[in-house]
Amino acid sequence: MPYAFTLDDVAYLASPAGRDAVDGAAAFVRADRLRAVSTLRARLGDRAGPVLETALLQERVRGRVPDGWLLTAEAAEQATAAPVAAHRATRLAGRDVHDVTCSVGAELDALRGTASRLVGSDLDPVRLAMARVNVPGVALVRADALAPVTRHTVLVADPGRRTASGRRT
Repeated sequence: MPYAFTLDDVAYLASPAGRDAVDGAAAFVRADRLRAVSTLRARLGDRAGPVLETALLQERVRGRVPDGWLLTAEAAEQATAAPVAAHRATRLAGRDVHDVTCSVGAELDALRGTASRLVGSDLDPVRLAMARVNVPGVALVRADALAPVTRHTVLVADPGRRTASGRRT
């Protein structure tokens, strides 16, 4: 069962101490996962869970999203790969864009270099907090994709399509 991140976890992981802990955990994880768990618990106490999960997720998505990103397990699985997001961003160059299902910011990262104006929104406060860390400077708001908070923008929507029983279309 994946770790359930909290807003406090995101704040810690975004801090210099949290970043250092994740970097250190990544080295442990590559060497010996089982030992990494006990070592991190001894060193970090309650922080071991989010640090270990982040290190594992970052390893899993290497090459699909920028290094060092904060993500949830579901976001890691469903994040738009960087080449796909870049292709989509070129098609929207110069436009005002609102990503109404921004999650942790994969599409936003590509769009911020091409869109004239850019807004991201999501219902999940933890994913929004992660997006604030991953794509600083992009306007983010908590909102339902079915009730966009912008006008006269191109809406980008790539909602999750997986449930506990698998992918849905």
